[in-house]
Amino acid sequence: MSRTSARRVVLLCDLSLHTRATAAALLRTEVNLVGILIIAGLSFADLLRLRRKCNSVSKLVFKMTAHLAIRPWNGRKDVKLYNQLFPRAETEVAIVATDVRNGFYNCYSDPAAGKWLSNIHPDVLEVHSGYWASAKVRAAAGQGFARGGRPGDRGGYSSFLAILQGRLDQVGWSLFHIGGVVGKSDVLAEGIFEAKAGDSFLPLDWRVMKQMTSTQAEVVKCYDRNEPVAATPLSSTTDKTLYGFTLLGELLRYKFNNNGIK
Repeated sequence: MSRTSARRVVLLCDLSLHTRATAAALLRTEVNLVGILIIAGLSFADLLRLRRKCNSVSKLVFKMTAHLAIRPWNGRKDVKLYNQLFPRAETEVAIVATDVRNGFYNCYSDPAAGKWLSNIHPDVLEVHSGYWASAKVRAAAGQGFARGGRPGDRGGYSSFLAILQGRLDQVGWSLFHIGGVVGKSDVLAEGIFEAKAGDSFLPLDWRVMKQMTSTQAEVVKCYDRNEPVAATPLSSTTDKTLYGFTLLGELLRYKFNNNGIK
């Protein structure tokens, strides 16, 4: 199938290198990637939504403090591995060397971002971003999917939560259909990644991201061939599976009881 007759795919990502590396990986497949919508962060409405999910201002502060504490967890070792998994130069060259259109906006709810997206006329949206895509943006294409954490978990830091709960067999990933309500859509594909003693939870999440790429491409190719993609209803929609920022108490419990994982 020629690229001109294949589904027009647009990637929704953010400024982080690992989300943009998804675009470079897709370009190495037969996926007809025609656009990359990159956003800088959260809108005020997103912050209000985050505040409601945390139920209280103090809980929000604790979650954001823990999020900052996670960053230097394994310091230089994690930074070195990150750069190996997601080589910046290779990623930038792969994107620049194509005719894929790039859009840069402050947030997904920016009207200009929505206009840019509609002008590309996407058939499929792929979401790999740490930020919310508004309902209007999600409705810009007839099909689409978003990356998720371990099977049954709709939040971020999926590997962290699996390790904290002593479920190393649940370090993995999911692809969610993006139609309907965010975080409650059907699961299109799932996979498990083997965690070993000495691993660190952030690199585990990064390796999981890399493992998902081939499956993402296969889902798009099914769309191209007009083949149905099996969808499984999400088994749980409780708050514990919804939001990824962890609390400081959970971070400390992880530190002292981590099943050999750093």
